[in-house]
Amino acid sequence: MAGLTLLRDLFRQLPEPTQERLFRILRPRALYHLFPSTKPISRSFWTDRGQPVDRYFIERFLDENRQYIYGECLEVLSPAYLYRFGHDLKRVEVLDIDRKNPRATIYGDLRRIPEIPSESFDCVILTQVLQYIDDLDAAAGELLRILKPNGTALVTAPALMKRDTPERGDCWRFTVKGLRYVFARHVPEDHLEAKSWGNVLTGMASWIGLAQEDLRAAQLDEHDPSYPCLVSVRVTKPGPRASAAASR
Repeated sequence: MAGLTLLRDLFRQLPEPTQERLFRILRPRALYHLFPSTKPISRSFWTDRGQPVDRYFIERFLDENRQYIYGECLEVLSPAYLYRFGHDLKRVEVLDIDRKNPRATIYGDLRRIPEIPSESFDCVILTQVLQYIDDLDAAAGELLRILKPNGTALVTAPALMKRDTPERGDCWRFTVKGLRYVFARHVPEDHLEAKSWGNVLTGMASWIGLAQEDLRAAQLDEHDPSYPCLVSVRVTKPGPRASAAASR
């Protein structure tokens, strides 16, 4: 036991990329297929092997929509994606319900956030959050309320992914049609662009606990709408011209 403890301590002192590489060597993905198991390769949202598969799709989605990430912006939990993909940022705010989060500048519940005035933001990034919210209609309504006219929300949600801990309490998994429906109750259909990301292999990889580094770029870049790993939607709040046209 003492020897195992020593090895574990030495392992934890290694740089994180080295730990991830060793973990993939010690538990290769081929072993799972040769000897099928009812247990996943990793239970830690894959971070012990490298970068989570769903993050690849999230970052591709945000990269494709960089033009909308500008001005006064809000992100949930952390501002990392705003700083990575944004441009001409005038104000950056971070929303979280958890008051222990030191990165948050606004504490509140997305289902009802009176702390944020209406029409406050040019862009809101909401990645992998909706699955935790029981009242999706309320959250979508608040998200649209705090956007400025012609402002954009960039939203992602899981289609196939392990559930989070019981304490965090996932409520949902999504399809393209379902995610469109959530926001189509608040904006015209032509103000929504929804799509799916992933394929059979990436879905299986995500499910059993593989990381991006276990797959090739070509495997990650192929998308089959029948087997989504993740879904996204770009939501644009109608501006004065759109509202006027809709009223005629």
